[in-house]
Amino acid sequence: MKTKYTYELIHDYLHGLTDQKTSMEIKQLIKNDEVTRSIAEGIVHLENKLGSEEAVEIYLGDFRERQLSSIQQPPAQRPITKKLWFRMAASLLLLISVGAVVRLMVATPDLQTLVNNELAEPYPLSNLVRGESYGSAKEKAFQLYAQGDFTNATIYFEQASTNEKENATVVFYNALSYLYQENFAKANALLKSDVIAGSRYSKQAEWYRALALIQSGNLEEGKVALTSIADNVGHFKHEAANRLLKKME
Repeated sequence: MKTKYTYELIHDYLHGLTDQKTSMEIKQLIKNDEVTRSIAEGIVHLENKLGSEEAVEIYLGDFRERQLSSIQQPPAQRPITKKLWFRMAASLLLLISVGAVVRLMVATPDLQTLVNNELAEPYPLSNLVRGESYGSAKEKAFQLYAQGDFTNATIYFEQASTNEKENATVVFYNALSYLYQENFAKANALLKSDVIAGSRYSKQAEWYRALALIQSGNLEEGKVALTSIADNVGHFKHEAANRLLKKME
């Protein structure tokens, strides 16, 4: 890949237009690289807000003109090639993203706002859920989860759990489905179960259990859970846990 910050590649990945090798590379970058993730989130946000890819390009062009005007810098006279536009679009998305971050910092969000932001986007489906037998309770549960129908998802997850009690994937996503329904007691019970404790979802479960405790009003136990995560520098939510703890001081 020539550059990991190419608007064109990230855009095509989000729309399912990249080959398998490129898709895997972009997927890992979105997961691990903050700049790539910001560009991807910017594309999704603007397309949802504006309704079409063409509208996004127009918006980015207008945004560029406004930024140049604000610093009294005339636009470049040479024509903008497609290659130059893709680089420029990525830069504009980052500028917009940074502006949003600055606004959030100025607004000094409270604890509840930070927790809500963490729960705004459901945890993505694992690759392990692919290839389930058609028509099974497990397959139906994951399908409903992907559609955001968490109430019905839990019904099928419970059926799948009955048949596969040691399946950590089913238990974890069942717990999340309860969490997104605001059934915090049920979510908490599943997230601290032995089935998850020794699985690949153990760290994710620690994080979401801390959020469930805070949402349920159990701030003391939630603080203990967050402290454990904050003390573990290798935890994927180490920094986020520290931010929440500061709001709880």
